[in-house]
Amino acid sequence: MPKEFAKWPGVKFERVYIGIAWPAEKPGFIVVIGEEATSIEAYGREYRHYVLEEVEEENLHQLLRRCSELIGTYNAERVIGRYDEHVYPQIPRCNNEARKLGLPEIRLDTAPYSKDKLISTHINLLQDKLSSAKQSLYLGEGSILSGRIESEVLMDAIYKATDEQYPATAALGYVISVMVSWPPNRSDEDDSEDGDYEYRKRTACRSTGY
Repeated sequence: MPKEFAKWPGVKFERVYIGIAWPAEKPGFIVVIGEEATSIEAYGREYRHYVLEEVEEENLHQLLRRCSELIGTYNAERVIGRYDEHVYPQIPRCNNEARKLGLPEIRLDTAPYSKDKLISTHINLLQDKLSSAKQSLYLGEGSILSGRIESEVLMDAIYKATDEQYPATAALGYVISVMVSWPPNRSDEDDSEDGDYEYRKRTACRSTGY
């Protein structure tokens, strides 16, 4: 059943996903994204994405705690981030605390094209979805991301940019990439056939709780 939230009145969201980037050179970042599906006669289904909430946090433990809280607040189906061997051991510990507090557990899915930390592919996607000619990504008034993306997508060293340098943009790019790559009518089994590394890692993470 579609979900509705006060920030975007009248918009019915079919999916809610969360993007997350880890603290490093800058504070970590969480962005909650809602997806609206509309029907266009000539093109079939069109998907629009809306920022529902943003969180910036330097402390990894607190970042994970807020993520767990936001899963519950928005009934989010998936959390998307980069696999990090130093971060992953912290997730089961956070989940143990979450269970005691009655909060949802975090089941992290690995973002596509994130293994090397570079985010140029994700920034190119954000540029496309934010372009005035065919805008399908809406940040909302007062969004932290608005100022960040405007500066980061125009920088000269875009192809060397990492999620550690630009966590806000990375968190948004990661979750949008997954929502675009795996629309509601496409199953995980469809993606397993191409032998993609990120798919295998994502599946492993989901099955182990890491």
